[in-house]
Amino acid sequence: MVNLKVLVASVIMVAALTYFLVSLPLLYYDIGFVKRPCIDGREIDLYGPTVFVSDLHISNIPGDSERLRALAIFVKDRGVSNLVILGDLFRWRSDWDSFKAWYGSDEKAVEMVLETIGVLGQELTVYLVLGDPSHDPEELNVNFKFGHTKFLSLGKCGIFHAHGLTIIGLHGDQAFGGPIGFAVSIVTRNLLLERIWKAHMNIPPGFWVIMGHTHIPGIDHDAKVANTGGWTDIPFNIAPRAKAVIVDEKGRIDLVNLKFP
Repeated sequence: MVNLKVLVASVIMVAALTYFLVSLPLLYYDIGFVKRPCIDGREIDLYGPTVFVSDLHISNIPGDSERLRALAIFVKDRGVSNLVILGDLFRWRSDWDSFKAWYGSDEKAVEMVLETIGVLGQELTVYLVLGDPSHDPEELNVNFKFGHTKFLSLGKCGIFHAHGLTIIGLHGDQAFGGPIGFAVSIVTRNLLLERIWKAHMNIPPGFWVIMGHTHIPGIDHDAKVANTGGWTDIPFNIAPRAKAVIVDEKGRIDLVNLKFP
């Protein structure tokens, strides 16, 4: 008779291994199960200072304004020309559906989202790279202008050219799963998954890769990879929020802390 404890342990191990493998989409690019991201990414030329952020997780209009206040202040004070949001703009896909239903159109809902972020009316282009489908609507393909403020959605990946740099921007859900990505990033603290993905995609060493998704911010200037982190509080403060990656007009890239005191 099979020992019950051994059987239970075996089932748990198999389930854990299965979950781990399923949580690494990059393993399945070459066999056709998962589409390689960024193969047909839209190319964008950027001028002026650019800020990359991710995982704003907006669910309350205008209630989230205070949580995002530091971002709005930084964008205004630094004269930022481009704000690139690398996915998970919304807490849940249902939040976007609620906003659209309440305001009556995609355009008005996006306008109120920009108002909540605190950038509406500024001379700025906001680019949205879509995140996980459970957060961002896959069909959100829009190009709006609200006075001096533009909003453009780019799909799942953007290829940005700025001040002599080429930057691949994506959320990261097509590379590795959220819980697994979070756990690995917490343990290693060295952007291991971002570096693995860049190598797996054969991206030239001189190109930058910037992601979000894990909520663990970091930057590696040698490997030219970065993670913007997220804007929600994580228990025990193991993942500091309110970070961003900035590209200045001299082509310098830095991870900055925007948390408002």
